[in-house]
Amino acid sequence: MLVAGCTTPAPSPPTTPPSQHNISERSNETEPAIVQTQHTPVTTLIPGTTGLQKQTRPTHTPTAEPSLRAEPEPYVNSIGFNSYYFSFDIPGCDMKELFPAIAHDPDYGIEQPVPKLSSVSAAEIRSFIRDYIQGSNEHSLFKGIYGCQGVSMSPNWNFAEISASITPRNARPANYEISLIIKSQGKNITVFTTQETLTPDQPIAFVRYIPMKTDEMELLDIPYITFTLVPAPAPTTPVPTPPIKPEIVDPTMLVFKTYSNQYATIRYPEQWTVEENAPARTTVLKSVQGQITYTLTAITHEANAWVVKTDR
Repeated sequence: MLVAGCTTPAPSPPTTPPSQHNISERSNETEPAIVQTQHTPVTTLIPGTTGLQKQTRPTHTPTAEPSLRAEPEPYVNSIGFNSYYFSFDIPGCDMKELFPAIAHDPDYGIEQPVPKLSSVSAAEIRSFIRDYIQGSNEHSLFKGIYGCQGVSMSPNWNFAEISASITPRNARPANYEISLIIKSQGKNITVFTTQETLTPDQPIAFVRYIPMKTDEMELLDIPYITFTLVPAPAPTTPVPTPPIKPEIVDPTMLVFKTYSNQYATIRYPEQWTVEENAPARTTVLKSVQGQITYTLTAITHEANAWVVKTDR
């Protein structure tokens, strides 16, 4: 009998945890074995670089909408309202002579169906003070007009002075439409509008003088101001102006023709024109480019005779 083998005892099999043991016993069965998967990050190589970047789900980044910051409105430092600007009232006769367009207007005033007010400039007020007030200031006596001495005519008039001071707060010089809104008994009745170029941090002041009937002066309320930024015009390519050719004035270079009407017969250069809409008894001749104009006017001198006055 031949016997072959090891002389040392065989090592005992290692003790297997029950969970692993059960899995090995089920390895021959038809049901699939439970496999525990492990999530590992997937990495992608960035072309042209040697680094690695984790592959993540792309996130949507909202696009920032461009916004235009509005220019801050000018700051109103003060707005003054001085009714009865003059210490005296202007009689109706004098007012009609001094400010006829206003005093003769039957629709002027606050208490009209459609309120209507106008204003005069500071230069006109200074001229009025210089010529018709004794002490050359608004607190002196009114001299009046010679033709209205002793004439009593109503209504009497005065002026309301409205002044304002504003400080621009725009970042760069810009044009603004400034509206001075006049109110009466809580309602807007008229608007005085002007355009000004406002320079940053350079205060400006302006003043208005409103002629008022004295019995309507108390109806005025304190006005207020609004501002509107005037957009700059779009840049355009300037159109070149063709050079102006000199007019031909040498008689030897001109060809004359005859023009006749019921008053006179005139010879004038062929290239010129005769104004069709000229006043009666007047003939207007114009050169081609309008640089030379003759006006001939017929004036009655005596019976059956006319004198032609020529103005070049």
